[in-house]
Amino acid sequence: MSISKSRGSYIELYDNARVEVAKGPQSTLFGRGALIGALNVIQNKAGPDLDWSLAAEGGDLGYYQIDGMLNLPLSDTRVAARGRSSQKPRRLPEEP
Repeated sequence: MSISKSRGSYIELYDNARVEVAKGPQSTLFGRGALIGALNVIQNKAGPDLDWSLAAEGGDLGYYQIDGMLNLPLSDTRVAARGRSSQKPRRLPEEP
């Protein structure tokens, strides 16, 4: 999926396996918006082990961000589920 222009600057880079960088014109592989190169973000896949992570940060004006991930095996064979959630609210400053 191509994410170009200003939407590309808001991608969340959390719980990823790797980021691939393709230099130079890549319009044949990634479309005409990839004239100066492309980034391919590969997300982690569900695995057979129970795994989780939680990250939190805070700032001024009521800003906080919470990121969480849960990898849950659903059977003894090859069935597993992986999900992530992110919450990032910010309160606007009150006018005097």
